[in-house]
Amino acid sequence: MNKEDQLTETRALDHQTPSTPTSTQSSWKELARQGNPKAIASLLNRSLQPKGITVKVALDQRCLQVMLISAQVPSIELVKVIRDRLNRLGVESIEQVKIYGKQVDEDIPDWHQEFEFVLPSLAKETFAEPVNPPTRTPRLKLTAVKLSTVVVLVAITLVGISYFAPQITEVFEANIFPKSSSYQSSPNLEPSAQYQAALSAAEQAIQANPNNHQAWYNKAQALSNLERYPEALAAYDKALQLNPNYIQAWSGRSLTLRQLDRFDEALLAANKALQINPNFAEGWKDKCGVLWTLKRHQEAITACEKAVQLQPNFPQAWSNRGLVLASLKRYEEALASFDKALQVKPDYVGAWYNQGRVLGSLQRFEEAVASFDKALQLEPNDQYAWDYRGDALAGMQQYQEAIDSYAKATQIDPTYQNAVNAPIVVERKWREYKKAIASDDLVLQTKLQQSDSWYYRAAFVSDTQDILASYDKALQINPDNIDAWNNRGGILRDLGRYEEEIAAYDQAIQINPKFGWAWYNRGLALEELGRDEEALDSYDKAIQSGSFPAVERAREDLRRRLGK
Repeated sequence: MNKEDQLTETRALDHQTPSTPTSTQSSWKELARQGNPKAIASLLNRSLQPKGITVKVALDQRCLQVMLISAQVPSIELVKVIRDRLNRLGVESIEQVKIYGKQVDEDIPDWHQEFEFVLPSLAKETFAEPVNPPTRTPRLKLTAVKLSTVVVLVAITLVGISYFAPQITEVFEANIFPKSSSYQSSPNLEPSAQYQAALSAAEQAIQANPNNHQAWYNKAQALSNLERYPEALAAYDKALQLNPNYIQAWSGRSLTLRQLDRFDEALLAANKALQINPNFAEGWKDKCGVLWTLKRHQEAITACEKAVQLQPNFPQAWSNRGLVLASLKRYEEALASFDKALQVKPDYVGAWYNQGRVLGSLQRFEEAVASFDKALQLEPNDQYAWDYRGDALAGMQQYQEAIDSYAKATQIDPTYQNAVNAPIVVERKWREYKKAIASDDLVLQTKLQQSDSWYYRAAFVSDTQDILASYDKALQINPDNIDAWNNRGGILRDLGRYEEEIAAYDQAIQINPKFGWAWYNRGLALEELGRDEEALDSYDKAIQSGSFPAVERAREDLRRRLGK
């Protein structure tokens, strides 16, 4: 789409007036499910506005158009967040979604993505605010070697959209510019400039010879690095049209299809490469990645093991094997795989990062901090590693160091809500721990240490039931851990167990009646159950406890829907 087309489409999006739900209609969410753009915008804004992002939605026939607007360019990673939320809600009557990201006061979007929308057979409704204290999904890190620069890609397992930071579909690492590429990187260029230069070089080669399959492949690689995935896919297809046996192009096509969430097709592409050459280690690694995304874990392990059998010093394949084993909670075996990857490639940022996450799952926090330190030596501007490092330090009761680590994360990305909220929890826990020390109550100190060790373990594990079990263990040791009660409620919401969710918030409120976030989350749960008047009362209590923008917006939306 050219700039003129973008401008036309954007103006239509900004100025179209959708039909307004009336108080006689059954439910805001029911309206969203029916495809009402104003209802969809309201639900998306509820969770994104606290992060400084405003959402505008328009419906053009069966195409849903979503504009994301913020002071800084919104992350393109939000595309997958919104896609997941639409799937969970079960929005009907749309066939295509176009998402645009732009800064405030700019007419032309900085980026746009589009995808075909197929309604899943079982859609789950969850449009809730991030709860405080924050609990994150494990941001599984998978690096892609882009030219000469190692660029860290962060992947977040989609565990619970109700209170997690922006989430990304998991991807596995790939050599984006393999040795066969004709383009050589320049150390004096920024990565995006390098990729743009690679694209220009490829297009010049195509202009000289439109039947040059290598040039089409190089173009696809550059477009993929620039995250222009639909265009990259078209370029891979052209390369394969010219050379159907080009296994590197089949590999790149598989990776691109995964980025587009077309996982079954990605698996077919990986299998095609292996059909041409069963000894193609990269293809087995690709297949491992797709199978893991499809949660076919045993098959994924088999594929990764085939890759390292063919190429024993293949660090990405060893790291991928570790990620699959971690998903199966086979943590010690996962650590062994990461160790193998790091033996081959000691500067492998993703392996250090994922090793730290697994160590955190085992509550080996001191070792986890050491792994994150290694990752940060190699990639100092990784807010996720700083954030996780803070979690591990807090799990060791090194509270000031944890706060400093979270501060590093927010210095890199001031909109990163996890690290913004985390110090609030840490300071509360620090006060409790200092009181226990001042009273010389060794029993209480031990109880707080053990309970918080389980509490912070929940930040490192990916399985929803495992997260819930971590909070349950924390509460078994210390029933007064209000943050564990609050986060336990968020997990129960993700499981659709709303009555138990409300009971968890009630426990937190019983311990501290001024705990505003528990009142707020309680209101969201009551809305899910259609108990709107009770929800309104909870929002009022939250505001009385100390107002914040999210609860004020939730109350205003509910009052408007009720005609008050």
